[in-house]
Amino acid sequence: PTDFLITCTDAAGQKHTAARTLKYSDELTTDKNLQRRLEKFELEKALWASNGVNDWGIVTENMLGRALTRNLEWLRQGGMSQQRHLAQPDVQRLFLDHLAFFASADRTLASVIRTVASTIRLPYSDAVMLFKHLVWQKAIMFDIQGVELQLSRSCPSLTFSDQSSSRKAA
Repeated sequence: PTDFLITCTDAAGQKHTAARTLKYSDELTTDKNLQRRLEKFELEKALWASNGVNDWGIVTENMLGRALTRNLEWLRQGGMSQQRHLAQPDVQRLFLDHLAFFASADRTLASVIRTVASTIRLPYSDAVMLFKHLVWQKAIMFDIQGVELQLSRSCPSLTFSDQSSSRKAA
């Protein structure tokens, strides 16, 4: 199955959709069922083409780099879906506002998220999931290729896509 649908904009400002399947490189070289896997890829590519998406491809960890690969793996663990109580716009706005206020490179990401969770009375595990989800939704942005996210490391420099307020964290 396809892992990502990406909206791309070319130099002329035209948008198109690209579909990408993530696979570990060893699945493409040493798999005893490689022929069957290749047949499935051809079916997947044809399915997307029949739906007007002609830009389909396979991406391996070797193409992405270590930080990006690890970040995507971590973010996928619970960040792609959202529980109903965390999907409320007022909860998300409150979380983003407090995250912008408390985020600091002097603190670990865990410490920042824990402080935000405590302040807005949200369980820490829910706050971590909300953080991941908001990164997927591009409400929270950081250098995903250059900074490896880990709860025990310094909070990365975060920016926020919401232009209605001038939120930015160092």
